[in-house]
Order: sequence, then C-alpha cells, then structure tokens
Amino acid sequence: MAIVYGTAEDAKKTQKASSSDFKIWADENGAMVDQFGLRDIGGNPFSGGDTARPATLLVSRDGKLLWARYSSNYRLRMSPEEILRVAQAALSKAPGTAQ
Repeated sequence: MAIVYGTAEDAKKTQKASSSDFKIWADENGAMVDQFGLRDIGGNPFSGGDTARPATLLVSRDGKLLWARYSSNYRLRMSPEEILRVAQAALSKAPGTAQ
C-alpha cells in the first residue's frame, strides 16, 4: 500500500502513472502523514505548502510501527530485496507474529 498526501484524484493519477499492483490511498487532510510524523512543513517546492516526507514504513495489522526508513529525497528508493530483508527481520523480532 502507498499513501498520497493529496486528493483521491491525486491518488488515481499516481496509481496510473506508477502502474503499480498495490493500492494507493489518498490522505487528503494529512491524518496518516501526521500519525507517522511525515509532514514536511513548507516542503513543497512548487507551492511552498506542506508535503509528506518520503518514507518506507512497516506497520503491523494493529497499527504498531515496526520499522521505518525516512528519506529526504523521494528519488532514492529501497530495492524490493532490501524491503523484504528488512521486513523479515522486523517481523521475526515483533512479539505475537508468526515465524
């Protein structure tokens, strides 16, 4: 899942442009952005408004943050192999998760 700090239309455009297989959700009011501390106040280079910092998060089904990597550059992405390795390691340490 991915979250777009914007409207449902922004999420649809991102979904179409990325051709991704996963769902992209809209966070129009920034509730999820704020919950995970991702708001970059004044960070939008085009409008000067707020934007979301790029991040990769591993969140448990009950909403607990298990692991996070924050980035200052949205172009720097983790490889799928690195995400899988980190997720497996974090899940093996999380209480109550199946091994």
